Amino acid sequence: MPDHSSFNPVESRSSWGKLPILICVLVVSAIYLFVFPSTNLVYISVVLLHAGLGAIAAIFLLPKLRQIFSPANFKPNAGWILITLGAALGVVLLLIGTARSH
Repeated sequence: MPDHSSFNPVESRSSWGKLPILICVLVVSAIYLFVFPSTNLVYISVVLLHAGLGAIAAIFLLPKLRQIFSPANFKPNAGWILITLGAALGVVLLLIGTARSH
């Protein structure tokens, strides 16, 4: 009998099939943005791609927040908790902006 006590997004393909792919693309784009900071069209395109895909990933995480943060599944979901906290930080940065005058 399978253990359904912990959250596994790969098992429920209907709502979670694209989320791991989105996260991989976000990681690759974040690495590119960190390693190659420049002011060209490719960089700006990757910034917009990263922001858009991050917002989509955050929307995909919303229906599963209760399951991710349940005390019974805290340890098995530690990675998803970190991803959710990163998504929350990204949404905050999208709303308040990151450029500040000095």
